[in-house]
Amino acid sequence: MISIKVRIDAHIYAEEKLCDDFFYNPSVVRYISPPKLMLPLLEFRGKIISVNVEDNSSIAAFERILKTVIWGNNWRRISAGVETFYSVGQYRAEIVKRRLKFKSLLDEYLDPAQSGLINISFLVNEDAGEVLTVDNLRFYMHSNEQGHNIPHVHVLDKNTYNECSISIIDGKKLTDSEFRSKDLRNAQRIIKEKQEFMFYCWNTMTNGIKIDINHQLGFIKY
Repeated sequence: MISIKVRIDAHIYAEEKLCDDFFYNPSVVRYISPPKLMLPLLEFRGKIISVNVEDNSSIAAFERILKTVIWGNNWRRISAGVETFYSVGQYRAEIVKRRLKFKSLLDEYLDPAQSGLINISFLVNEDAGEVLTVDNLRFYMHSNEQGHNIPHVHVLDKNTYNECSISIIDGKKLTDSEFRSKDLRNAQRIIKEKQEFMFYCWNTMTNGIKIDINHQLGFIKY
């Protein structure tokens, strides 16, 4: 068993800059990220928590435990689209090979000095990816989903903050949620009417790029 302390950081990114004030001024949030996502991040932001994992655990298993601590058992639905970055020396890196062993990366990259402490940042994209807004329904896509998911769009009800994912192909609801039946039908109708546009957005916006270019080039600082 490995016991590791994790320092949690979190940032909000909008309009090509960091907008961490959104954590403290929810009235200006663009409603892409609902309170059930943001409030736990605010609670854990800047804190150090302990995580215990088995010696042979993968990165995916480690992150499951970490996200369960923050968002509970429904973390998959709540934290969809949140990017997870690790501090590797002076760089911020995303680990894309989920089956890699956590301990091997811990010893070689994440904590080579064996301090027992690693740093993880969650990055929430608050407006990039919006494709359409109709009345109370906001349609948006995350930038790192192509290649491991069927084409879909996220739909948020701005009145209730409920969200669901809907297939662009056949309009099927892909996630369990409390989305109201009336709003679901409206969303499915809009997606069907705008299907060609939605496919265009999927192909151009969900490109799978993992590198934080803005950070690497120094345009934004963490």
